Parts: sequence; structure tokens; C-alpha cells
Amino acid sequence: MANPIHSITHPFHTQTGRVYSGRLNHFKYAVDDHIVVIFHNTIAVAQPVSLYWQFSDTNAGKKKLNQDYDGYVDGMERTASGYKLLISGKDQYYRFAADMDERSMTLKMMNPNGVIGDDRPTILQLVWPRY
Repeated sequence: MANPIHSITHPFHTQTGRVYSGRLNHFKYAVDDHIVVIFHNTIAVAQPVSLYWQFSDTNAGKKKLNQDYDGYVDGMERTASGYKLLISGKDQYYRFAADMDERSMTLKMMNPNGVIGDDRPTILQLVWPRY
């Protein structure tokens, strides 16, 4: 991520965390599967974030496999409409790139090499706190 901002206060800054919900698409592995993203505290570099989703299918042939991802904001930069985030996790295979504004987020799943896996957008809406 170019020029990440390491500590930032933004228009939708909150001390209480934020929860986003939407539908994940990632090749044949996630087809319109529910995903939840939880920012536990403020949205800033090094702050914790958790993602929960279900894979429709896996390489091993397992169906409806639940996934829990404990990570952190690894990079953040301001854009004209909000922020770009990089979400990483220790010992996690995937990383996530997020474009977010005050009420929604577009999420892209990446492999360890930074290759984005699927062109179908994952759009999440802010569900808590409500405005």
C-alpha cells in the first residue's frame, strides 16, 4: 500500500468499533456467502479486526466450512471518498484490501503474493453502530 498513514482520525472515527456485513464471492470457494467484518476499536493501523465467513466449497471438497480470521489493520491511506485499508493476519493465508466510506466497504481477498482472486465485488454495509 503506497504511503500508509500510521495513525489517523477520520470523519467516522469511533471508540466503540464498527461492524460491516455483506456477501462474499471468491471463485467457486465462496458464492454469495455471508461475511462479517468487525473493527473492535478505532479504525487505525495496528488495531484488531476480525472477519467471519463461510466457504461454499474448499480445495479439499469440504462444504460450508466456517472461517474465522483474526487480523489487524496493516496499512491505511486517505482517499477522496474515504479510506483504503490493508488487513493482514499473523499466520493467515489471505489478506484483504478494503475501500471504505462512512457507511460501506468494498472488500477484495488476496493471496500471500498480493494477487486479488476474484473480480466480483464484495460490498458490505455498516450494520453497527447505526446512523
